Amino acid sequence: MIKELNSIQNREDLLKALPKVQQQCNELVDVMIAAQEFKEKNPMLQNLQLTQENHELNDQLRMALNHVYKLEGGREFIENCQEQSLHRLEMAERKIRKIKTD
Repeated sequence: MIKELNSIQNREDLLKALPKVQQQCNELVDVMIAAQEFKEKNPMLQNLQLTQENHELNDQLRMALNHVYKLEGGREFIENCQEQSLHRLEMAERKIRKIKTD
């Protein structure tokens, strides 16, 4: 996703990249949901720390998103890509919270 976002230089690139970035957002949410489910099933592993590589990737992704945000139409592009994925993530988190309270 970082490579794809960094390759976007203008509005035309935004339109071409939209399907791929949407797919990558969905895949990222799949990983986040699986990680949360794993965390819930393995409470003894709650205190795992992120590695330096994780922090570096996080910083690179944030910079790539900021790069796209600065482009004309970039904010809307990012919001459109994230909308469906974030909804799925929210629904999964609600399901996990409901299971914990039952």
